[in-house]
Amino acid sequence: MGYKSDLKELIDDLPKLMQQYSIAMAQLEHNKQIREDEREYQANLSLYQDAKTESIRNERLYNETRQKYLETGLSLEKLNDMFKTNKSLKVLDDISTVKADDYAARADYYSDQAMNFATKTDIMSGVLVDDVRKAKNIMAGGAGPTGGSDLTGWDVQDINIDAFKAFYGEDAVTPQVEEYFQANPGSIQTALSTLQSTDYKQKISEQKYNYYKGKTEGSGPDKSRDWYKQRISSAKTTSGKSMVDAYNFAANDEKYDDLPANQNEPLMQSATLKADIMQDLSVLYGVPISDSLYDEYDMMFKLAAGSKMEGKYTPGDFTAYHEGVQKAYEHYSKADNKDEIQQVAQRIFGFNGLFKNFAEAENVLYTQSLLYDFRNEGILDEGQVDDTIQEDEFDRIIGNLGAE
Repeated sequence: MGYKSDLKELIDDLPKLMQQYSIAMAQLEHNKQIREDEREYQANLSLYQDAKTESIRNERLYNETRQKYLETGLSLEKLNDMFKTNKSLKVLDDISTVKADDYAARADYYSDQAMNFATKTDIMSGVLVDDVRKAKNIMAGGAGPTGGSDLTGWDVQDINIDAFKAFYGEDAVTPQVEEYFQANPGSIQTALSTLQSTDYKQKISEQKYNYYKGKTEGSGPDKSRDWYKQRISSAKTTSGKSMVDAYNFAANDEKYDDLPANQNEPLMQSATLKADIMQDLSVLYGVPISDSLYDEYDMMFKLAAGSKMEGKYTPGDFTAYHEGVQKAYEHYSKADNKDEIQQVAQRIFGFNGLFKNFAEAENVLYTQSLLYDFRNEGILDEGQVDDTIQEDEFDRIIGNLGAE
């Protein structure tokens, strides 16, 4: 009887037990869902916070780059046209339409916004690095005094949009390039005055050089030194170094004495061009950008200039130029971006043509210049100088490298 009574009681309680089991399982599932929802909530909140932080950072970089873009004289109108035609930019809804606690949707919004800021910054940086940089190079005399009515001296056709087309080709002329030249007529006139003044001083310097050279050197022609002088002069123009010097000189005008540095326009222009040169040198040697790069480049020109003391002329020393060329060529030989390095080398060292041919010929010419130095200083007699490069070979090498 007892066994049957317990079984009957169990059977009678079974529905209640099943109900309790179902409630317990439902509670477990509910708790599990709550934990999953909490994890998802925290994950979405974290994504939202990260996306918003990235968006704020990218917006700051965008505003900084936009300011630099506007300072060049380029307009927002053409910039906005570039943005409209870029298919990678996403159309964003109004953030106010997104629920405040919908962190997944807000994370998507700020992630897209961050990407848009980054894309717009890249577009503007591309214009500054490519179009504006090329235009500045032409304005600094990078195409040389080969256009206009004066084929041997500087005129406005040497540094305007026509010179840009002749130097880089019609395909390189973008709306931003055209606008840059149109927006900066004052810069063109300033650059022209500087180039003409520098050209005049260079001619006077050459006359002095020839005079003192005749006083201190032997009667034989020193073609290697003449070649170096031409390359140094060309490099000063094509690299933008002559413009840096000109702006530095203008920045010392007394009208800027009481102004802070950021209001000294020539000084700011000089700093911009100096930064461009340091960027070039960084690419050329494959090293980080630093002030020492520019200092060494500046010293190269000072050493090459020569000097006059107590009535005696001391010829320039081209060792720094030679070491720079060979160091750059060593990096060029191992690098993947050879085209970029070659273009930079042409600006920095003032030559045309292939870097390989230039570096090899420069190495030979440097050796020959040392032989002349030894002869002129009495270390070697005229008969001891081994003229490994004959006159016709000099003419061929120098001619191929674009010497005048």
